Amino acid sequence: MAHVNRFAGHHGGWNTRAVTWTAAGVTLLWITGVVLYLWPAEGTFQLAAWQVALRRASLLVHGGSVWVLCLLAGRWVWPHVALVWSYRRGSTWVLGIASASLLLAVALTGFLLLYGPELAHAAAGAVHWWTALVLPALFALHGRRWLRRS
Repeated sequence: MAHVNRFAGHHGGWNTRAVTWTAAGVTLLWITGVVLYLWPAEGTFQLAAWQVALRRASLLVHGGSVWVLCLLAGRWVWPHVALVWSYRRGSTWVLGIASASLLLAVALTGFLLLYGPELAHAAAGAVHWWTALVLPALFALHGRRWLRRS
C-alpha cells in the first residue's frame, strides 16, 4: 500500500482545526502573559486579593497552556515545515522563518525565566515580553493567504 500524505490536501499541514486550536492557545498565552506583565511577582504585596488570585490563575494557565501549544506545534508545525521548506522562497517563506525565529526566542527566554539565574530574569523577561507581544501579528501576516481563503 502506498503512503498517503494526509497533509497534502491542506496548505502545508494546516487546516481550520489546526489554526483554530493554535490561535486559541496563542490568545490564551497572550492574555495571561499580559496579566503577568502588568502584575509582576515582585509587586504582589501591593495588589488586592482578587488581583493576586487572578495573577496566580494566569500563571498556572500560562504555564499549562504553553505545554499544550507545544503539543500542537508537534502536530501541525513540523509537518508544515517539512512540506513547505522547498517552496519558492518569497515573502511568506521569509515571514515563516521570522515567525519560527521569534517563537524560538520566546521559548528560550521562557525557559530562562523559569530555570535561569536570577540575574538573567530582567533581560529574558524583556525579550520574552516584546517578542511574544508581536508574535501573533507576525503569525497572521505569515498565514495571510490562507486566512483570506478561509
